[in-house]
Amino acid sequence: MKNALIFDLDGTLWDALESDTIGWNKAMIKEGKPYRFTLEETSSYMGLTPEETYVKAFPNESENEQERLFHACIAGEIEELLVNPGTLYPHEYEVLETLMKDYDLYIVSNCDSGYIEAYLEACHTEKYFKDFLSVGKTGLVKHDNIKKIIADHKIQKAIYIGDTRKDYDESTLADIPFIHASYGFGSKIEGVERISSLDELPGLLKKIGY
Repeated sequence: MKNALIFDLDGTLWDALESDTIGWNKAMIKEGKPYRFTLEETSSYMGLTPEETYVKAFPNESENEQERLFHACIAGEIEELLVNPGTLYPHEYEVLETLMKDYDLYIVSNCDSGYIEAYLEACHTEKYFKDFLSVGKTGLVKHDNIKKIIADHKIQKAIYIGDTRKDYDESTLADIPFIHASYGFGSKIEGVERISSLDELPGLLKKIGY
């Protein structure tokens, strides 16, 4: 059985910030709401759960309205991404092609249902990944989804690759090693392996004997 690599999505496999923001703002126009989001604001939501996100995005609304507006934004976001997908990182197809020869690849993200699917469909990356889980799909937080995908596929060894400290914390709670994608949306994390571009990953894995 191959060792596994489990990837975060935003800031690790693609940068969809601009399309996400456009989709959210189109949704708010459609809803007749005054909210307009900047790239900086949507960037601050990266890696958060839906509940954490809608509290930040709509702080003055009731909980039910926060959730409703959030899901409207997600629908607008996915609609936009299928037309204008996020930007893949340099040499991503070649890197994934190389990695899948030696590892089983998975995605675990804190996004809502449909978001990972938009990446796979719009960017034609379905063939590289054996499975994916999200909080929207399972209702579980990230470290529990990491544990679930390990259990579901009887994975013996896994590494999580993500770009934020929250990703690091979640992989620690899941009790698996972490590699920091320092080119993403997060800040520097001390004491962990890191890559400054996605195409450094195969070399690093060989270097650490994985």
